[in-house]
Amino acid sequence: MSTQPHNGTPPESELFYDELIGAYVGARRFIPRLWLAEQVQQALDQPGCRFVLLTAEPGAGKTAFMAWLAGQHRDWPRYFIRRDQIAPLDDPGPRSFLRRIGYQLAATYPALFRREAVELQVRQRIGSVAERGEAVGAEIDRILASPFHQTAIHIGQEVERVGGRVIGLRVREVVADPGLLPVETLQDMALFDPLRALQTHPPGAPVVILVDALDELKFRPTGETVLRWLETYPEPVPNLRFVLTSRPDNDLLACFRSARAGRIVEIKDFQEDVHVPADVKAFARCLASEPAIAAALGSPAAVDNFVQLAHEKANRNLGYLDAIARAADAAVAAGDQGLLSKVLALQALPGTLEALYAHFLHLIKQGIQGKSVTVTDPLTHQHHYLDAWPAVFRPTLGVLSVAREPLSAPQIRHLGGIDADQSEVDAALTRCAQFLDRESGGCDCTIPRSPRS
Repeated sequence: MSTQPHNGTPPESELFYDELIGAYVGARRFIPRLWLAEQVQQALDQPGCRFVLLTAEPGAGKTAFMAWLAGQHRDWPRYFIRRDQIAPLDDPGPRSFLRRIGYQLAATYPALFRREAVELQVRQRIGSVAERGEAVGAEIDRILASPFHQTAIHIGQEVERVGGRVIGLRVREVVADPGLLPVETLQDMALFDPLRALQTHPPGAPVVILVDALDELKFRPTGETVLRWLETYPEPVPNLRFVLTSRPDNDLLACFRSARAGRIVEIKDFQEDVHVPADVKAFARCLASEPAIAAALGSPAAVDNFVQLAHEKANRNLGYLDAIARAADAAVAAGDQGLLSKVLALQALPGTLEALYAHFLHLIKQGIQGKSVTVTDPLTHQHHYLDAWPAVFRPTLGVLSVAREPLSAPQIRHLGGIDADQSEVDAALTRCAQFLDRESGGCDCTIPRSPRS
């Protein structure tokens, strides 16, 4: 029997969200939330606690904190429904969740998946099978194949004379696709059976599963979801805990809170915690101390003033400051000191995160006012000169906003019907870098699709 998951297992780095975790934890301005981790651990230690639910507004740093927790606890399974404030990442259904958690447990605790019960052995020794007779080694109505280990079937038959039929194995139905397994079966294979096996080992810490961005489920089609499964799954093992995050949404969380009453410890609206102002100031100080930013601010007094004003302007929202930092990075990369000065002029910035995105787009649009690009008519080969914003920038951002997936620059040009030269698209992407996540396969837009509660 194999002790390794099937070949359908994602590569380990993808399986454990290493790229996502590294993007947050490896960021040069990342602020660890040790105080919040301590509160989570205190909640997990409470008798009867099975779920720790953290809620906070957009931009409070929920996903960054969960990424840091996952990095600190490599043996904690993790499931990220959303990559950042606005980009969905993983399927919200219970089967997708259970498959990934099962693969993670199999990679972390391979011994827990060594189950001899999955091996079927049949030995037969038959003298003869008469004409129209039949010998069947094994007959099974249904095989539910586990995706987490290989099922071994060994059938040996020795027949001296055959006049009829000899059948080694007759199976009426084989369910090999984990997506077709009943949730009740999959949850045993992926989670409950290995945790029962873990209980037989010397007692240790419970298995803690991290699930980030439950609020994303509000914007998905109705049907089975991770949250619905969390509300209804049985509790057959005592050594299982969950740490969950969500934006505050009483309607979405009401059934969960009711179904698991007495089992949930909530850390509500943690952006209001007394430690948050220090985190915000630490982020602002880190940004202001970078050479290009410090040079633009001009003096130590201006740096101190920037940090204080950033703290007040952000109103406890790290996402707000991160948007400013991304805009500053883009201005520095483009060598645009005028744009950088406008980004750092905090008094002129709007007070909400989404209004801030709109403001920075407006600054970019202002910066290219009067710039034209050359477009060649494919039929007449005549050259036309068009404004850069409607000809290149707007379709570029539009394609990325609709695609919600990484695209290469040539793909963006093709899908946007952009007739300008490829170099113009490249320049637009560089100019709009603050709104983009760069990946090996292309770039992905991070402009919010709509306000969210």
